[in-house]
Amino acid sequence: GVAVDMNMFLDSVIEGAGRLAGLAGISEAASLPAWAVSRLMGTFPALMSVYHEAIDQSILMVEAAAIKAAIGMKVTNTRRMVKTGEDGRKMTTLEKQDKHIMPDPALSKLLLTNRMKSRYKDTEDVKQAVQINVYGPEADL
Repeated sequence: GVAVDMNMFLDSVIEGAGRLAGLAGISEAASLPAWAVSRLMGTFPALMSVYHEAIDQSILMVEAAAIKAAIGMKVTNTRRMVKTGEDGRKMTTLEKQDKHIMPDPALSKLLLTNRMKSRYKDTEDVKQAVQINVYGPEADL
């Protein structure tokens, strides 16, 4: 048998699920053989519930990152530089750099066709149009 600290194993279940690598990810995070992880997951159904919740959270994070990449974003990087002057005093400066990531149209198409299949279907290179109906005073423009 293998002695296991359940609190540490629970952390490993969450970490392994975050890697989206299945039982192999948990096994690696827990430093346990795969058979031990499989047996623990089968013995304690609550662990499987935690695993599925962690998988759901990881999937949401991946989807959020994909959406950000699809629509483009601005990323700010901050770098701290420490310089030593001639008199031996340290001077710290912060340097901020903005990086603009352009939208990815292929990723946008993939997200839209997978999330809203009935509205954005791509069949035989037929381009789908989005129709917007405008009513009221705006319709006369």
